[in-house]
Amino acid sequence: MDNTRQTGQKQESLWTLAAALILMGGIFAVATALDRSGAGTAGQSRGTVVHDQSFAAALSRFPEEMSRNRPELFGSFADGDVRIRSCLGFLTATARPDRLRHFGGLADSHHYDDCLPLRAAYLGRSPRNFLGPDQRLGQILGDRLDPSRLKDLLPAWIRPARRLRDAGADRIEILPHGIVLHRDGRAATVEVLASADITGRGIEDLVIRVTGSGPVRHALLEQDRSGALVPMDRQAVIAHAGLGNQTD
Repeated sequence: MDNTRQTGQKQESLWTLAAALILMGGIFAVATALDRSGAGTAGQSRGTVVHDQSFAAALSRFPEEMSRNRPELFGSFADGDVRIRSCLGFLTATARPDRLRHFGGLADSHHYDDCLPLRAAYLGRSPRNFLGPDQRLGQILGDRLDPSRLKDLLPAWIRPARRLRDAGADRIEILPHGIVLHRDGRAATVEVLASADITGRGIEDLVIRVTGSGPVRHALLEQDRSGALVPMDRQAVIAHAGLGNQTD
């Protein structure tokens, strides 16, 4: 009787060990798949300067951020239906411009707004040329950010102007890494979350977050030839983020 019980316990232990090994193998396979897809690269960002603690925390758990569940987006296309529930799915699907137009226009698309900025910052390198001193990024935003190019992210009361500081605010707060615009009891904040060379030009690009105009929004900024800060071309970012450069 004791021998039978001991044999059963040994078999149970072996099954437990086998199950654990299978689970570990599954985790390794998923991690490998993510790494090959370019959305789960192990390690930390390669030279990105992070200015915001919450963004730094998200980068530190990058594979989890890419795979965690988010509100579902659905699209029906000629080659089949597409359901998106994670950053990995969103970035893979929206590498195609036609699908970006569809999914980007859905009401819940803002839940995926940080996916590409996270991916770009994770792979970003240290810039050779910086826009200015780290503690003056807020001032640089006020002087060089062109709000007319961010009209979809900024509140409607911010009028088009060549400089954010001239956009019709009653009062402006300049922070080390951001700027707050006040008007009629309302406020809009533009914060620099991280600095990196995202597309290989060697120049500091910025990851920004916009709050105070509805859902939290994110954008990637680059310096154009005139010195203004403008949104980066998404397809150029996608190409450098290892997500392909697909066409319609």
